[in-house]
Amino acid sequence: MKRQRLLGQEVEYAILIVPHGKEEFLTDSIRQDNIIRHLLNSINCSVIREPTHLWGQFLPNGARFYFDTGGHPEYATPECLGPKQLVCAAQAGDRFLERLQKRANELIDARETLKYRICLYKNNNDETGQTWGCHENYLVKPDLFMEMVKPFDVNALMANFITYFVTSVIYTGNGHVRTGFDNRLHFCMSQRAEHIMCVSSNLTTSNRPIICTKDEPHANKEYWRRLHLIGRDSNMSPLATYLKFGTCSIILDILESAPHLFKKGRLLKDPLSALSNISWDANLRKQFECLSGSMYTALEIQKMFCEISARYVEQNGSEEDKKVVSRWQEVLDALSKDQTEPGLLVGKIDWITKKAVIEKKLRKISGIDYGNIFEIAGRFTQKYKIKDDEFVSLVNLAKTINLQYHDIRRDKGIFYRCLGENDDDLIITEDEVESLIEEPPSGIRPELRGFLIKELQKNSFWRRLSGKRYSAIFDWGSCVISQPRHVKEDSTSSSRNGEDNVLITFFDPYERRLLPMDYGKLMSLGIIDELPERFRPDDQN
Repeated sequence: MKRQRLLGQEVEYAILIVPHGKEEFLTDSIRQDNIIRHLLNSINCSVIREPTHLWGQFLPNGARFYFDTGGHPEYATPECLGPKQLVCAAQAGDRFLERLQKRANELIDARETLKYRICLYKNNNDETGQTWGCHENYLVKPDLFMEMVKPFDVNALMANFITYFVTSVIYTGNGHVRTGFDNRLHFCMSQRAEHIMCVSSNLTTSNRPIICTKDEPHANKEYWRRLHLIGRDSNMSPLATYLKFGTCSIILDILESAPHLFKKGRLLKDPLSALSNISWDANLRKQFECLSGSMYTALEIQKMFCEISARYVEQNGSEEDKKVVSRWQEVLDALSKDQTEPGLLVGKIDWITKKAVIEKKLRKISGIDYGNIFEIAGRFTQKYKIKDDEFVSLVNLAKTINLQYHDIRRDKGIFYRCLGENDDDLIITEDEVESLIEEPPSGIRPELRGFLIKELQKNSFWRRLSGKRYSAIFDWGSCVISQPRHVKEDSTSSSRNGEDNVLITFFDPYERRLLPMDYGKLMSLGIIDELPERFRPDDQN
């Protein structure tokens, strides 16, 4: 039986500070480290230190929460087996941040003189042109990884992959509105597309690529590598996330084992230019030149990839692969009918849902029932009443909806109001999501990591148990447990003589059992009385 590919996602969330209470003040006066402190203090677990991030920690569910260089809170899912489990873990991350936000605001009310609210949004850019990411991680074979980080212009494998990736915007984009140089309002499919500058690079904050070429496998690199993609949007829609990871995983399967299946005639000649142009083509009619000289739409190219994938998974795929292809086909068919049967993908695909919500609201409040409402809105300076004593222009109303769509609070976010419109075929359940908020995926490495974190919290560096004190530094494939050496009894100094560091490794991402040597080192510390059978080496059972 085929082993499922391990997947992971890292999402950076936007923070908006809103004054709360009677006193008005400039939100710029709120120190960023205060915001970070309130969010971190809201986590109901002891801090496990990290090697490179002061503001962050690994969590008992195997995930990682931290603040990256741009000051955005970031949630990295644990490693997941297949796209459905990844969607559950990603949704669990949203719920975790939603609860964290609520507790942080309660702390602010109790401790701060200036009252304000922290609001978190799962989007990818702002009005100033700043952008933040959604990063995808795929476990791949070393040979494929080395091909994918070679120069694009001499690489047929990468050319196929990049053509797939660029055209996938038609179902992975989260939608965006902005005013152009003509002062008109424009709608595009993707928030991230216009910020992608190259096909591959080792940079993530400047000259942003589709593929980040840093070789950081977080596993035994002799057997596995981590393909790190940073060019697509954060999705509110579970189905969009499912297709994003599910289709990409299948394409990687074909590249690893049957690349001859791909047709050379539909490889984009200029994929970076196409990425931006596809994003602006909400009607899905624009054609793009391929290396063969032929012209195809993004939808036609995606249908080609879907057809090839359907043939491949019929013989080689798992049951989940077949479900992914079925959903892929359904979405592409619905996109083909979008001009004649609009609404088929509302509540399912983000950019279509957002576009429909904005169009409906602008037409309702303005009474305009003709033409392209986005272009018309940019020509109207009139303000319309939306509440008592509150008036807004159509442009500003569209921009407000554009942001509120990504509010992660389920009682506030506009996306969640639309989700129920097409909930007859949900791919995940509430119970599946809830289980991954507190517990790691079972049967693989994050289950071991989560267990160790829970056990070490009982003996963390500020607690005492049996007269011993410990601290731990976690990474994805290892942890270092530090036990301070005892100070001599006749010493007058309060300083320690040093630490005994014990390195525990778990470099096989599919394995939850410790190696015999690491099992012996862990048990010698006396932190854990008895290790559950599922984590012991085979020779210890």
